[in-house]
Amino acid sequence: MVSDIVAKANVAKGTFYYYFKSKEAVLDAITDKYIILTVEGMEKIAHHEGLTALEKLVHIFLFSSSFRSNRKSIMQFLHEEKNAHLHLKFEKKIPLGTIGPISRIIKQGVDEGSFDTTYPEDAAKAFFGVTAMVLQGIDNADQTSKDFHRELMATFDFLERLLGAETGSLVDTFRRKGGMI
Repeated sequence: MVSDIVAKANVAKGTFYYYFKSKEAVLDAITDKYIILTVEGMEKIAHHEGLTALEKLVHIFLFSSSFRSNRKSIMQFLHEEKNAHLHLKFEKKIPLGTIGPISRIIKQGVDEGSFDTTYPEDAAKAFFGVTAMVLQGIDNADQTSKDFHRELMATFDFLERLLGAETGSLVDTFRRKGGMI
């Protein structure tokens, strides 16, 4: 693998080892980069002033979906058993980095009257947990299948209940923003 990397980068092996101790160090750096890109993307959405809280949550959802699908090979690699340590790192750091922006969006929704929760920070943690668990494996699913549709609808239903949002409000916003259901 190191041979492949240095050949693609058109550098000497010594140069590779100057920057990385091993191929595992490269994978660790790539994982760190994906974590940073994910958090930065969510922060950008959370700070967007022209969007309602519902629209921001839908943008977060669409961003996460496109981020994963545009990087399928690395995401599949992270899910391989031999890379469990990288997967655990990803799964541990993503929630820590994204709770802040999601919490701010939920607080905005409370202020706008579209959400009714007393605990925005805890709701943000639960938001992440619900989406991660219900949508597990959905990246590889056929988006026209009944199972895909059911999982997506279940996720929106759970999130609306969690946030104290009006029934159908996330689905309606998702459809208006170009999401397929």
